[in-house]
Amino acid sequence: MGLSDLAERLTEYRSRLAAGKAEQIHADDVEFVIDKLRARRGKLTDRLDAQECEDERVVLERKLAKVDDLIVQAEWLRDEL
Repeated sequence: MGLSDLAERLTEYRSRLAAGKAEQIHADDVEFVIDKLRARRGKLTDRLDAQECEDERVVLERKLAKVDDLIVQAEWLRDEL
């Protein structure tokens, strides 16, 4: 999901929030998720360093790229709040 999609989803969220159909998201909530993602990234990096099988390395690299993308998205959301 690109940042333009995130911006659209944030606009929809704000509409739902104004209508009373959503709860407020706080920056602390997003920071909690970012911390969990960073911990996950550390574990994946450790597994990648220890992995010898090339097929498993490819899978772990893909997971690592996804976690990196999620961290960027969460940081963007935190800045928008």
